[in-house]
Amino acid sequence: MEFKLKSQDEQTYLYIERTLSLDADMMIQLSSTDFNCIFDFLQKNDIPPLSMPMVVYPEAPDRGSNTVPFRASVVVNSEDAEKARASGTIKIDKLPAGKVMSAMHIGSYNDLLKSHIALRKHIEASNLKPVPPIWDIFLDDYHDVPESELRTEIFRAVT
Repeated sequence: MEFKLKSQDEQTYLYIERTLSLDADMMIQLSSTDFNCIFDFLQKNDIPPLSMPMVVYPEAPDRGSNTVPFRASVVVNSEDAEKARASGTIKIDKLPAGKVMSAMHIGSYNDLLKSHIALRKHIEASNLKPVPPIWDIFLDDYHDVPESELRTEIFRAVT
């Protein structure tokens, strides 16, 4: 796995918050209607998405916990998001500007946790500190790409 240290600008995203079970099949949990709801909202409000679907984890899971809060999300232009006034289950937040470490996970979503652990270990070995948030950008549609070939770019903010 190749790791990249990057600087990023602040990014606005729209999201629906849920809880993810680390013991269950991620493919089933991520195939919910949440992304459809977000993209329907974008279409109704004439907002172009600036990213592929992504999941933001506002906090790292507690050790020993089998659940973690997550946000089914998509990056959008901040002015568009403010004009549309997200409401109901769709909310607005920002990924912070600053340094991030990233890597490309290839394979099943069920193995993402292993890649996140490798990313965290690399960050620590690089004398950096991993901090929230953590996020994944799904580069492929799991309906069209074999599970073993799915590409997911994973990110973690660092200091």
